[in-house]
Amino acid sequence: MRDNDPATPDYDGPVRYLTNQVAFTAANAVVFQFAPTGVTFQIVNGARQAVGAAGADLTLAKGSHTGSVNINGLGRIRIQ
Repeated sequence: MRDNDPATPDYDGPVRYLTNQVAFTAANAVVFQFAPTGVTFQIVNGARQAVGAAGADLTLAKGSHTGSVNINGLGRIRIQ
C-alpha cells in the first residue's frame, strides 16, 4: 500500500531481521528501502533520502568475524 510516509516503505514485503548474534552498523542509514524499479533509498531520521553514487557501507560482525557490504543507489550490493 502506498501511504506517502517516508518513514514507512511503499509496496514493501515483510521486515527481515538479523539474529541477535550479529552486530550491524552503518555510517548514516538505519533502514534501506528497495523500490520495485531497483532504486534504493535510506531512511535517516524519519526522512527518505536517495543513496549516493558512492553507496552506503554496512558492517556486519558475528564474534571475531566481520564483513562489509556496499549498497549503491541503483540497488547493487557488493560484498567486500
